[in-house]
Amino acid sequence: MPVTVHPLTHPNERDLAELQRLAVEQSQCASYRNAWQRWQDDPASVDLQVARFNERIVAVALVRQGVIVGFAVRAATRGRGVGQRLLTVLMADRDYDVADDLNTVTRDFIARHRPAPR
Repeated sequence: MPVTVHPLTHPNERDLAELQRLAVEQSQCASYRNAWQRWQDDPASVDLQVARFNERIVAVALVRQGVIVGFAVRAATRGRGVGQRLLTVLMADRDYDVADDLNTVTRDFIARHRPAPR
């Protein structure tokens, strides 16, 4: 599955719709919901790193001041290496911390797939 990863600084309407779908899928996850709301309230306060497949956003990492505060992969693309690819690219230049309030499933995923420090 060829996935590209890049920062998203100026989302267009389609990007926003795809990000909103991810937010709906993550609605039970308080940490993601809070990070998403913070980005909506003040986009400059949270950096978005997105993974795309066929030009569609399939995963996102929300990063605030060097800490991953939200991380989600679309349900339809889970189990295909998308989340791992996003983490690998995200952490290629920096070893980000992980927010304490991320849910256990997300924290465990990041711990299992986080690239080894250089």
